[in-house]
Amino acid sequence: MDDLLARGTINIGVLIDLPPYGLLNDKQEPDGYDIDVARLLGKYLGVKVNLVQLTGPNRLPFLVTNKVDLIVGTFGITPERAKQVMFSIP
Repeated sequence: MDDLLARGTINIGVLIDLPPYGLLNDKQEPDGYDIDVARLLGKYLGVKVNLVQLTGPNRLPFLVTNKVDLIVGTFGITPERAKQVMFSIP
């Protein structure tokens, strides 16, 4: 967390294929509930939010290779995934 705050930005992965949670608006920008949550999280932390568009298959690889700091979106908690990444309380 200290590194993230010092960097001043957070890279948040979002899915854009599940309206109303994530979609592309008429300007082809990420929009929807999950995107709003991501932006609020950045505002709460006082850092700039970089939205990274994800697909279902690349969610875990992007997390474990630090291409994103976290994901705001549908991501079922399974025992196998829990061995690789941490989950928040749903």
